[in-house]
Amino acid sequence: MGLDRLLAAAIPLLASAEAVAAIGASLRSRLHDNMLERELAVRLDAVLDPLGVLDVVDEPSEHEIAGLLDLIDSYLLQAADHVVNPDRANWDHRNPSILIAQGHLSSLLAPISSNLSCRPSAEV
Repeated sequence: MGLDRLLAAAIPLLASAEAVAAIGASLRSRLHDNMLERELAVRLDAVLDPLGVLDVVDEPSEHEIAGLLDLIDSYLLQAADHVVNPDRANWDHRNPSILIAQGHLSSLLAPISSNLSCRPSAEV
């Protein structure tokens, strides 16, 4: 009974992680101009289409794709690391892939966050 409930909770979430991985794989292949085998390209498109992103996957700039990939890499790598190291109480990563993805993501978000700074309103 408990296993059934755990599987019922986990399986849809794992499918979501796989869908994010498919977005990442598609973006990475576009960023590096990798020609995917036809069968793999069709399978990735079959995931992207119902997500509603197949028609926009070619729109982001190389810089934007790199940032999206850092976001995807960082979260998926951290999630996998959490499964392998469940006793980690703090964000204390030493995995170079996680650290590099976080650094790249921070550099991408820095210009965006500077535009979001709070400015005093004249109506105060």
